[in-house]
Amino acid sequence: MVHVLIAEDDAAVAQVLQRALEGVGHRVTRAADGRTALDAVRLGQPDIVLLDVQMPLLQGIDVVRAVRAIDAAVPIIMMTGSAEPDFDFAACHAAGASAALIKPFRIQVLMAAIRAVMEGRPVAPGDGVLTPGT
Repeated sequence: MVHVLIAEDDAAVAQVLQRALEGVGHRVTRAADGRTALDAVRLGQPDIVLLDVQMPLLQGIDVVRAVRAIDAAVPIIMMTGSAEPDFDFAACHAAGASAALIKPFRIQVLMAAIRAVMEGRPVAPGDGVLTPGT
């Protein structure tokens, strides 16, 4: 069982992700803002973090940097809306993110990305997935 932290301020999106992840046996913790997400990393030591780019109180890239100061190894998959043209995955990757998914994305794409980063493999680019170099 993988412990997944979902850091997403849209409650409906977070609920869909939680149901899908729990449906395949993962344990889920949710955070609705960047500070709560960072506290959850400090307290709960998740195996992986799904992190929205645009978060209240502390932006996603700032959360990535802070998480890296706590845990250099936990995989972080960023989630960004396709309407966020200023999203800079290169900066997020430099800060420590493993991959990024463009919302809306299919749950199968998310599951494949989680498996890949948990196994230490690169996430396959395409189908709404951003990786270093894409």
